[in-house]
Amino acid sequence: SGRARLMGFLRSRRLVTSTLQITVTLVLALMLALVLALVLAVQQDASASPGVGRAATVARLAGFASFAVLVGLVVLLGAGFHALTAGAALTMATATRRLLGIGAVLMVVGSVASFGLHAAAVVAGSLGDAVSPDAWGTAAGTRTGTALLLRTFLAVMLSILLVRLVDRRAAWWRALAITGAVGLLFTVPAAGHASTATPPALWLFVDAIHVASIALWLGGPVLFAAGGRAWLRSDEAVPTVRRYSAMSLVLVAVIVATGALQTVELAGGIDTLTDTDWGRRLLVKVSLVILLVAVAAVSRWVLHHVGASGIRRTVVLEAVIGVVVLAVTASMVATPPRLVTEARAFDVTLAQAGLIADITVTPGRVGSNEIHLVLTPPGGSLRPVVSVTARMALPERDLPAQPVTITADGPNHYIGVITLAYSGDWDLDVVVELTPGNTMLLSTVVPIP
Repeated sequence: SGRARLMGFLRSRRLVTSTLQITVTLVLALMLALVLALVLAVQQDASASPGVGRAATVARLAGFASFAVLVGLVVLLGAGFHALTAGAALTMATATRRLLGIGAVLMVVGSVASFGLHAAAVVAGSLGDAVSPDAWGTAAGTRTGTALLLRTFLAVMLSILLVRLVDRRAAWWRALAITGAVGLLFTVPAAGHASTATPPALWLFVDAIHVASIALWLGGPVLFAAGGRAWLRSDEAVPTVRRYSAMSLVLVAVIVATGALQTVELAGGIDTLTDTDWGRRLLVKVSLVILLVAVAAVSRWVLHHVGASGIRRTVVLEAVIGVVVLAVTASMVATPPRLVTEARAFDVTLAQAGLIADITVTPGRVGSNEIHLVLTPPGGSLRPVVSVTARMALPERDLPAQPVTITADGPNHYIGVITLAYSGDWDLDVVVELTPGNTMLLSTVVPIP
């Protein structure tokens, strides 16, 4: 018996050591991937104009942040739901709690990073603006920024509840958990494409149902594959596994229905899907989902004919394919669903109290733009004006005014540079100081397709 206990101890120690090695390897691999992505992004953008390069770098890193958020959502809410509805021994198991903890960390880190990168995009700045309090203040005033801040708060709240998992049966714990989970789900469409659809409330609800179904569907395989061997070997886990198997049929139907509705609304139909990056990535995502459904069907057959212990390999394959689906989904977040209209230069002549301003915005599209100002003071005087400032805002997205970087290029000729993050009707205000203390405000609307 002493030899058996010794061998059992050694096997358990090897299992713990192996688990730690795998965990450390995965964490280091993720960190290396992030560092390489940043280095490659900076190198690729070095040859581009400063504004375009910064915007592209921020967009790439925002994709990584979105991926972390989606994986965290699946683990924290999807796997968390299945874990909480199982027996106490499985819910409180070390492997289960470790998995949920990883999900919480990914959700919090991804949410904080998403807000910081959104702030950098709003002020058309560099990566340094992602940690700038001034940029945070500007971003917090936007609709997307508010949603990202709320997501961060709710992610932290759910993480704290996870620490107090022992109180999961208390009424206050359940009330906070349900409120936090529902709120977290709605922050995804509120910060995504669904917020631009009409009417917004309807499409926010449809997308929230879509996201919730995906989290519950993918959360099962992730929990069974990474939550510890007991989930597929313990008799206590059999009811949970079978309940998930029955639930997945309904979840897939809901995912397909809500996804089809959103595709028609956002892309304007299926005819142009192959014409846009968003559509092509959607087709890749659909292909992966079909493959995932096929593997899930095999798991379901094995479950009902062999038992839960026979589906470990297919469940692991489901989890891997699910993570790839989330990666493709994250890459679609910052991609426009419809064809982007070609650049359209904007020019206008404004006049007020004898002051004439010829304004040109080129190339007139999302991204870096140049603004040329040619001023003719009252009476046609060639005397230079004292100073010129300009700012642009996008009211339809609640983006506050951001300054245009302006430099003099000759007598009463100024050139400004600004990065416009979104399409829409931008308000352009030009403040001209003709003489000390004598200023004039010229305003116009610049349509960006």
